Amino acid sequence: MGIIKLLRIIFGFVFVLFLPGLAWSFVFFKKGEIDVIERIALSFRLSIVLVPLVVFWLNWLLKIRINIVNVTAVILGLISCALIVLLKMRRFPQIKIPPTEKKGGVRYESNSNRHTTTNKRLKPLLSGITQITFKKYRS
Repeated sequence: MGIIKLLRIIFGFVFVLFLPGLAWSFVFFKKGEIDVIERIALSFRLSIVLVPLVVFWLNWLLKIRINIVNVTAVILGLISCALIVLLKMRRFPQIKIPPTEKKGGVRYESNSNRHTTTNKRLKPLLSGITQITFKKYRS
């Protein structure tokens, strides 16, 4: 086996089975909350779950073919989404983003009221989805 083929296997393994999970592990846990070994294990698990699910759902819903170019785009999209969420959550202190105002005056600031506001907004949506689902399967 040539050196190029070996490098391709190693970089492909890291790109598919590690990087998307690593990016999303920083979304779910801050830098000091879990140690390095837990983060590595969680990164592999998240990548194994996220990449096939997103690829198969895109194939099923939007009829996007599964090939190397589309899978690469999905993986880059997963990593980009995680980085955007991290920037919005202000987990990168060295990158300064001015707070933006949304409709209703909600600001993206790191205070304790942010989570309660989000929960108040999501609760009616989730309860409505649950009621529709139960009504559909009851009849």
